[in-house]
Amino acid sequence: MLSVSLIIFNGQSYNPERDKDCPGCDLAGANLSEADLTAANLSEADLTAANLFGADLEQANLSGADLNGATMTGAILAGAILAGAILAETDLAGAILAETDLAGAILVDATLSGANLSGATPVSYNTLTLPPIPRVLNPAFIPHVKQHISDV
Repeated sequence: MLSVSLIIFNGQSYNPERDKDCPGCDLAGANLSEADLTAANLSEADLTAANLFGADLEQANLSGADLNGATMTGAILAGAILAGAILAETDLAGAILAETDLAGAILVDATLSGANLSGATPVSYNTLTLPPIPRVLNPAFIPHVKQHISDV
């Protein structure tokens, strides 16, 4: 892991090696790549567009945090609390989200390819954007469907 000592961002200082807790902090756009944030309390923090590539957030509290557009590729979030977090357009490719609490989290347009979600609290479908379902454009090729589509 990369050693992150002191971050001064938006007028606030944050030293995750000394004190990982920073609830409600404004860390939007901060570079926390490969930081050890195990069991950190970052609830309600603004991490919009932050770089958390490969960061260790195991058992961290990110409830209500705004991670919109953050890069979290390969991040370790096993056992983390992300209840009510905003993860819209967040890159979680290859992230470990096993046993993570995602209740009420917003994952609209999030990238989850290769992510491990085993045992994670289910996300409701209205907060998750799924790929579009193909539609039959020409029902003439499927005669038994043609009648039902014209009835709609």
